[in-house]
Amino acid sequence: MEYTEEEIAVIKKAKQGGFELSPGQINFRRDKIKEIKSDFNQEYPEDIITAFLTTGGSVFGNNIEKFLVDSYFDMEEEDRMAHIRYAGIDWGQDDDYACLSIADRQLNREVFMGRWRKEDWDVIRREMRKHLYYWNAQYIRPERNSMGSSQIFELAKEMEKDKFEFEIRPVVMNNPIKKELVLFFRDGLHDHGYKVMDSDYGNMEMKTFVTKRTASGLYNYEVIGDGKDDTVITRMLGYAGMFSFDE
Repeated sequence: MEYTEEEIAVIKKAKQGGFELSPGQINFRRDKIKEIKSDFNQEYPEDIITAFLTTGGSVFGNNIEKFLVDSYFDMEEEDRMAHIRYAGIDWGQDDDYACLSIADRQLNREVFMGRWRKEDWDVIRREMRKHLYYWNAQYIRPERNSMGSSQIFELAKEMEKDKFEFEIRPVVMNNPIKKELVLFFRDGLHDHGYKVMDSDYGNMEMKTFVTKRTASGLYNYEVIGDGKDDTVITRMLGYAGMFSFDE
């Protein structure tokens, strides 16, 4: 019996958990995927993240779909350059992703979201600059983490060299600031009609972004299991950026 790459990964994951999957079980899995298609992960969760999706509990609510708009968006150059936009950046290179979210205040929506990893930093910054210039995103809120400080400096230097007008206000992420960003972004989605782009990985991060109580009694905001929150952080920074600058 030949297995797909996905099935090999499932078999390996099960083995790590002490289970040996038989060919009959893999055939059952194939039949169920054909039968219920995209609902398979919710009906038959194979890890902590897909198990979580069966019950929900996201900070942003269980019906993320109501906040989504088309996965691709573009405008004519005249309209695109007619007003200034706002960007959020989260830095990552190997295990995490470097992400960029660009928000349009007039349209009250995200117009671009991208991510990169396993690239040289100059390549990642080049890709970011390309989209910042294209969308006239002059106001930028990047996270200043351990790797972010040097990247913010290099990004600013490159943008100055390109003679692109911009203002950068870095954000040092800690629990109080993260909480403030989460609540502000959640209000934007629920109460003010802000929309984000439909993206498999972005949707998953939003669906599994939860609040957890620590031993000290405080609450932290994070993605469950080993999931990533790069796009969530980026989107929150981009949305908050729309209200953080004096134009």
